This record gives sequence, structure tokens and C-alpha cells, in this order.
Amino acid sequence: MKTIGFCIASNDNRIFNLKNYYGNYIQNHTGNIDTDPWEWRIRSVKEVDFMVYGKLFYKKAGWITTDWLPMFLSIRRNGKTFEEMYYDGSFSQMEKQIYDCISYDHIVSVNDIKNKLNCNKSDYSKFNTALTNLQMRMLITVYDEAHKISTNGQIYGWPVTLFCTLEKKVGSAIVSKANNIRTEDAFDAIYEHIKKLNPKVEYQQVKKFIWGK
Repeated sequence: MKTIGFCIASNDNRIFNLKNYYGNYIQNHTGNIDTDPWEWRIRSVKEVDFMVYGKLFYKKAGWITTDWLPMFLSIRRNGKTFEEMYYDGSFSQMEKQIYDCISYDHIVSVNDIKNKLNCNKSDYSKFNTALTNLQMRMLITVYDEAHKISTNGQIYGWPVTLFCTLEKKVGSAIVSKANNIRTEDAFDAIYEHIKKLNPKVEYQQVKKFIWGK
């Protein structure tokens, strides 16, 4: 991943994906921590400190290493804080509530966010869209996952995702570095790297991939 720098986690081939590089090695849905990409997603945030994971490309999950993170941040945030983007009208009230909850609690599960916001089933679609948008703008990121614990101390159900702010995960220095990179320079650097990895890539798809739109 350090060599690639960034990659979508699904089989979406508009830019490139894991199968382009590890096709003979991947064994999906086996539970094998060494060969199953589903296991890699959490290993990447628990065991290493040089990448982030979340919904980053085409509103789908992917990875970005910290080497490339400032360039994507320059583009996705354009030097603005969440508060500045919110007051510019870039985010909804739901997105503000989710971001404030994560900022206050530092590390919080999806279920706990829903409970704190008093979300019911009719809110889930709006909630999931807001959670994705905050990841796409690189304001929050996946921190880990945790299992539910019953009243008698037993683990049950599927694990739930834990989120934190991007600054909590990687530190504020990377964000400060991003603020000193011109958006145009960041785009050009990412685009040139993508063309080396996939010379046949379509420019319009690259724009959507980089800008997150």
C-alpha cells in the first residue's frame, strides 16, 4: 500500500483496485487475516500508523497513506475547518450533529452516535448519508471496531465501527501541511501518480476520484 499510496477497497475498476496488484493473493470472505481484504480494512487502522481507512472514493471505502494524505486534504478541505464549511452551507444539521458528537467524545461507535442523536429508523438513511459525507470530506475516519457486550459480559452480534476525527487519528501536523499545498498542485501530483499506475484512466473519472464528488 505504501507503493500505491491510495486505493479503493472494492472491485470498482474506474481507477484501480486491490485486485490490480494483489489479484493472485486475494481470497475474499475467508476470514484469513493475511489474504482477505475484509480483514485488511481493520488491520490497516489497528496495526499500522501510515494510512487511514474509510469511505474516501466514490462514497466507497478505501485507503490513503499519510504520504498522500496532505494532498487529498488540500483538495477535500481547501484549508477550511469544519465550522467554516458548515457556515458556508457545505454541511447539513445532521452532519454537524455527528461531527460535534465525534469531536466531543473523541472515539465513538456508530451505535452510540445514533443513540446520542436520538435517531430512529426513519433517520437512518439521512444518518448514513451524513456519515459518508463527513468521511468523503476527510473530517472523520475509521478508528477501530468493537463488539457489543451483553449485560452478563458476553460478546454478541457483528462488530460496530468506531469513528474519530482525522486529527485524532493522524495528528494536526498533517492538516497544517495540507493547508500549505495549493489545490492545483495537489491535484496535478495525484493525477500524475494515477496515470503511472493506470495509463488508460479516464480524466473525468480521475476528477471524481480526487475531488470526492
